[in-house]
Amino acid sequence: MISRLLIFLFLSVTTLLAEKNILVLHSYHHGLDWSDSISQGLLESTSKYPEKINLYFEYLDAKRNSGTKFLLQTFSYFALKHSQSHFDAIVVADNDALEFMNLYRDQLFPGTPVVFCGINDYSPTMTSNLTNVTGVKEVVDYTKTLALARELFPNRTKVLMALDGTTTAQKVFSELQEMKNQWDKKYEFSYLNDFNESSLKEFVAANQHTMIIYILAYNKDMQGHFFNFEDGVTKIEELVGKDVPIFGSSEFLMGKGIVGGALIKGYVQGSKAASLLMQILDGKETTTLPLQSNLNENSLTLDYHMMQKFGLKRPPDMAVNIINEPINFLLRYKITLIGLVGLVLFFILTIVIFEWRNRFKNRMLKELNASLENSVQLALQESKRNEELFKFIADSAHYVIWVVDVDHTLTYINAKAKEYFMHEQKPSLGSPNFEFLPPEYYDMLQGHLEQLKADKSLEYVEFDMYCASIEKHMKNYIVPITDHDGGIAGYKGVIHDITQDKIQLDSLKIEAQTDYLTGTLNRTTFDKELERLLIEYTRFSKDVCVMMLDVDYFKKVNDTFGHFMGDYVLKKLAHLIKAQVRKSDFVFRYGGEEFAIILPDITLEHARIIAEKIRYLIESQNFKVEDRTIEVTLSIGLSLFEKEDQSISKVVIRADEALYRAKNNGRNRVEVNYEGIL
Repeated sequence: MISRLLIFLFLSVTTLLAEKNILVLHSYHHGLDWSDSISQGLLESTSKYPEKINLYFEYLDAKRNSGTKFLLQTFSYFALKHSQSHFDAIVVADNDALEFMNLYRDQLFPGTPVVFCGINDYSPTMTSNLTNVTGVKEVVDYTKTLALARELFPNRTKVLMALDGTTTAQKVFSELQEMKNQWDKKYEFSYLNDFNESSLKEFVAANQHTMIIYILAYNKDMQGHFFNFEDGVTKIEELVGKDVPIFGSSEFLMGKGIVGGALIKGYVQGSKAASLLMQILDGKETTTLPLQSNLNENSLTLDYHMMQKFGLKRPPDMAVNIINEPINFLLRYKITLIGLVGLVLFFILTIVIFEWRNRFKNRMLKELNASLENSVQLALQESKRNEELFKFIADSAHYVIWVVDVDHTLTYINAKAKEYFMHEQKPSLGSPNFEFLPPEYYDMLQGHLEQLKADKSLEYVEFDMYCASIEKHMKNYIVPITDHDGGIAGYKGVIHDITQDKIQLDSLKIEAQTDYLTGTLNRTTFDKELERLLIEYTRFSKDVCVMMLDVDYFKKVNDTFGHFMGDYVLKKLAHLIKAQVRKSDFVFRYGGEEFAIILPDITLEHARIIAEKIRYLIESQNFKVEDRTIEVTLSIGLSLFEKEDQSISKVVIRADEALYRAKNNGRNRVEVNYEGIL
């Protein structure tokens, strides 16, 4: 018995260890054709790996959210969510996800191998902070597409490039500049994001018969509204009309109104990334796996319907695939004939089987009727008991449970809804459109219901929201109810009040960042904020000043007047200092009687003026408790970030040196240490 138990435990542990956990971080969102195609390539390729691979998908939603602040907030979210997670490797898709991992991989998942794919305009600087990394570059064959357009429309000499303001579009624009010289003599290039609606109409009116459109990265209109790939051609046609030929480089645009192009495929990016991933899981070092690209797989493709519209013929000297081309009549007839013969045979076989079953059923029917009626009565009784038990359990729950049909008519709701949404009585069954919910709550809920209706692959959706009208934070789970054909028959959901959890979490975050005595930010937060600003300085060269402040002869205050008086001095100093800095500045208690201030986006002269104001204010203050008055002065040291700084310690050391120089030169003064300024 014991030996069997040991064998069972051994097999369970070895099976668990054999599984590989992979984090897949997409730049964009679930439901975007490009991202889903990459995911499909990863899933199908990794399914062939001999050991089980668990893929965990995360999405940055960078088509609608971007910027350093968003990445920093995402980092905080990941730090909480994945604090206990372990991944054997990470796959990142597209530029925003790679930028995020380059900034935060070693803080979130130290040393974990990274495989990237879908990267436009790749350069080694994109992985400057990463080791153990390889991947697949996304190479768009602009030359092949432009050559195809030139062959089909030799008299059209103007190209309007459709780009939006996303990160991908910026990278594509950078790539275009590298190949532009070889086409400048053949084409005049313009860019959609350089026009407003008025100037675009004038441009199109003047060049309608001499121009083409080339869609490259176009998911946002001129007002910044996001739309999917398949809507891109429609948006372009609304701007320029339907008589201008449109080309593209994305497989998702084919059949949507473009003439054609050299197509890139998200599935290929995902498959190639999966191949590199499986080699890493087999023990190969990333340094032995060279970067790959999709360049040789960008096949030229034309849409037959668009060829007919513009009167085009197949280019004689180009290898081109044509979609939507009519099937040969004889082949179509042959397939139809085979289908008809098969259908006749199927009907004959069905009739024979039906007749045999009919005879058998008639014999059994009488015997079953009596048994069935008895079973129905028993089932109805059991169903009623179960319904009463469910109602008791549901009404005792600490959260709202609801059920609606496909038209959003309420078919069930438990008693907790009355308390949650402050109704005088429990909402009535049969009421439409979630009338028991506040309007802003219903607006968000309706969007998630539409998401479940549109994407049948989703098993559920989960989201949090703050409902201002009732001042509560709510966590929501929604599950579709399907009929026997797989269609949506309704929805069921749970609403959980997480207001107290949210308040406690926010309180803990603030407490972790704050010095308990002075109310300023603490030393740990100083290091994190300075690290973040050093990254911004490295990228954007915006000046950042560090100011170190130390109370002169503070030990004498404690020794003479006691620690209570010393604490009073520190708290009042903190209050006075915070009143003198800008809203964008950060004040910290660095340790003991020493404070620090970080001043972003400021000149050295301006920072020195602020320091002098603080020094003079403290010097002129009377620190008084009862009948005791203390004179307090500050010594202050300043320094700015310099180009050579690779870590925050450099600028802190320089500011400290300036502070000690202020001490040595008589105290109650400001000293500067920056690029030789002493």
